[in-house]
Amino acid sequence: MLTCALAADHSYRMTPEDEARAIDDVTRRLATNYPHLDVRAIAAEVRTAHGQFVGSRIRDFVPLFVERAVRDSLAAQPAQP
Repeated sequence: MLTCALAADHSYRMTPEDEARAIDDVTRRLATNYPHLDVRAIAAEVRTAHGQFVGSRIRDFVPLFVERAVRDSLAAQPAQP
């Protein structure tokens, strides 16, 4: 379950803990959708993609962007026999 923190401007922001859980969920979803790939390789791609957003000020959509980037990368890989 995601919880959000109330920011100073009275908007709601994803907490770091929520983001970590969401990134874990991304890894699990991708592993389910790409069962022929090693989950460790998927997790490494997720970590790499997530690292590209380290300096982003707005964090709410980072898990979505990470999932899209990794999904695109995995889809572009040739199928394993």
